[in-house]
Amino acid sequence: MGSPLFIALYWLIVLSIVLVIIAENRNPLKTVPWIVIVLLLPVVGIVLYIFFGEDLRHVRIIDRRVYSRITYIPFVMQRRLLAQHSKEEYKTPLRRIVKKVANSPLLPITSLSIYTTGEEKFSALIEDLKAANHHIHMEYYSFMNDTIATTIAEILKEKAKKGIRVRVIYDDVGSWRTKKKFWRALRKAGVETYPFMRVFFPLLSSRVNYRNHRKLVVIDGKIGYFGGMNVADKYIQGDKLGPWRDTHFRITGGAVYLLQSLFILDWHMVSQCVLTVRDYFAPIQKNETDIPSNPPLMQLIAGEPVGKWRTIEQAITTLIMNAKERIDIETPYLLPTNNLNNALITAALSGVKIRLLIPSKSDVPTVHLASLSYLGDLMDAGIEIYTYEKGFLHSKMIVVDGKVTASGSANLDFRSFEHNFELLALLYDTNTASKLEQIFERDLQNSKKVDPQSWGKRPFTKRFVESVMRLFSPLL
Repeated sequence: MGSPLFIALYWLIVLSIVLVIIAENRNPLKTVPWIVIVLLLPVVGIVLYIFFGEDLRHVRIIDRRVYSRITYIPFVMQRRLLAQHSKEEYKTPLRRIVKKVANSPLLPITSLSIYTTGEEKFSALIEDLKAANHHIHMEYYSFMNDTIATTIAEILKEKAKKGIRVRVIYDDVGSWRTKKKFWRALRKAGVETYPFMRVFFPLLSSRVNYRNHRKLVVIDGKIGYFGGMNVADKYIQGDKLGPWRDTHFRITGGAVYLLQSLFILDWHMVSQCVLTVRDYFAPIQKNETDIPSNPPLMQLIAGEPVGKWRTIEQAITTLIMNAKERIDIETPYLLPTNNLNNALITAALSGVKIRLLIPSKSDVPTVHLASLSYLGDLMDAGIEIYTYEKGFLHSKMIVVDGKVTASGSANLDFRSFEHNFELLALLYDTNTASKLEQIFERDLQNSKKVDPQSWGKRPFTKRFVESVMRLFSPLL
């Protein structure tokens, strides 16, 4: 008697979840795998959906008034700094859509440095941290308890003891390996630290699926860092995969306001405290208002799983679809959504030269296997694909027509587009684009081109495994 009732109740729950999944109107590529998992994996499928399938699109995590109070300042600065360029500010579809869906103004960059190794990036960062005299805001997905992290932590503690406000946000999952005493020592010295979405029971929490993948630093409201590097020794000395090749940026000028605004929003989310914004936006000096006719400009997208729009996916798709001549792409994880995949193929078929560089080996084997299943169709459309052989490629950048660059923490995968809290900067500057194209060419020297004919002749078993993993790519 009990067994039939239990079975009936179980299937009632299963069908109810399936109806909920369908009613959420998600992308079918994501809906179908969840339905398959729930139907084919008894009990386990339900548990996985409860803890990893939550849709946050309609959730609001920051009060509208607080959000407006913080984000209006970059727009004020735009009016002050770019008044003479107002007619040209949003002349392209990309600029307009980023302003619309990401609420990001255009702000000028005074100086920009590009780092491709951990030695370069951390050397510059350490010098800037030592010179800080008002505040340090730091936000990283992974803050490891190793040599470089310890070095930076000691500087932060010294600064805090001198009365400088030091705030650190770290992702609770990304920094799992960091011992609690590391954070206790920082707090004891006066450094304010908060984990992002703390997970007390990893196997019993949907929070584990939504992580803060951003990497940014703001110093005194004047210097900003962003890119793909976490705080870890592997960016300096490598690991079992070899050297980690990544891309990171240091900027000064009005564009730092964009990074500061994002940090203050995230700080409010983790601490429930609203910082006095006038204390953390460096005043614009008179000489800084004299902007040249074609200044380097930047927009910033704070990609999030909350909200109606998938801002990073929309921006990247728009960037690709409006390319005229060439596109160079580096990404460590390639699991494109249907929209992005079609955009790449359509651009290539229309005559745009596209070169795609991915790692030959990965720190996430399942994702790497799934990514390989996409390469055949991309190459059939004429896209040139290369695999990086000198260590692990962790760089995320797109350069289009030698004019526009997209770079930050976001990968070209479902997780960055739909699950993670990410950061993507749009840089409108031919000089920056030229430098990154040169970096791309240098990376190609350490890579191998994938031959389409040989690729199609790989063993069936290998291709089948890749295809199976692709079925679950929206969930990886």
